[in-house]
Amino acid sequence: MMSLDESPEFDVVVCGGGPAGICAAIAAAREGARGLLVERNGFLGGTATLGLVIFGMYGPEDQRLVDGIPEEIIQEMVGLKAAVAHVPHFRWNRFTTFEPWALKVAAERLARACDVRLLYHTTILGVHTAIASGDDGERIRCLEVWNKGGRSRLRAKVFIDATGEADIVAAAGVPCVLGHNEDGIPQSPTMVFRLAGFDKDRFVRYLEDHPEELRHPVEAIRDNEYYGFCGFNATLRHFNQEHGLNMPRSFICFHCMPDKKDISMVATRFSRFNPLSADSLTEAEIEMRRQAVELVGLLKEHVPGFDQVRMLGMAHQLGA
Repeated sequence: MMSLDESPEFDVVVCGGGPAGICAAIAAAREGARGLLVERNGFLGGTATLGLVIFGMYGPEDQRLVDGIPEEIIQEMVGLKAAVAHVPHFRWNRFTTFEPWALKVAAERLARACDVRLLYHTTILGVHTAIASGDDGERIRCLEVWNKGGRSRLRAKVFIDATGEADIVAAAGVPCVLGHNEDGIPQSPTMVFRLAGFDKDRFVRYLEDHPEELRHPVEAIRDNEYYGFCGFNATLRHFNQEHGLNMPRSFICFHCMPDKKDISMVATRFSRFNPLSADSLTEAEIEMRRQAVELVGLLKEHVPGFDQVRMLGMAHQLGA
């Protein structure tokens, strides 16, 4: 346990460089705080870059739900010509699709512009708590971290847990809840993947002949430059029953990327998932990569528009 008379090195230490951590660190720095953002990877973005996800900042009836720093990041990516912002969507209200590299660059630009110190390739090993005079209970006084320089401690007045799994909060002994209140089971994850060479025109003609494959009007794809799709109910049942795909979903979705011949697919799923178990995480990663590869092969063979696609990229880890 550390001595309480040691002066904090920072005003704020943000743990985790995903979207929440990025915004927290920038906001603190703009208010004049000496801030540090600690990230285990070599870039910012978290699941938003590793998981190939999309951003959604609007709710029903076109209600704006998120603005401020997140919108600044989006506009920085638009300026890099690597994002298309706030595309109308029948299911997601509006969505922003972007190239993952652009989020890394845009977030770093905004963070460095307000003097946020970034510390990459650093793993948080644990927390040290203490009781200060007048406090009602223990407070985190420092983090123990590890990187190529060895073990060290980071002191701050305030620590913000933006790890995504409440790692810091849990390490400090604060009670946490996993999954739904009724059964403790979390949402099943997916592993997003991207395809190049998609032929929208051929696919639209296929949908016009097979309206049962759609969960929305065909015009939502046909008449929009940027678009999303949800459906394949019948096709997915056929793939599962006749081709042994064994993917526990009733439909799949995809949306186009800034390069409109590229699409990003939300199609895999893993049930009985425990995000706090390394064994479960490992099994889920392997299983969903299998699903992705087999599904793409079946789509190429059976669905017009997918004939010439190739796997452009797969999420580095599950997430969406």
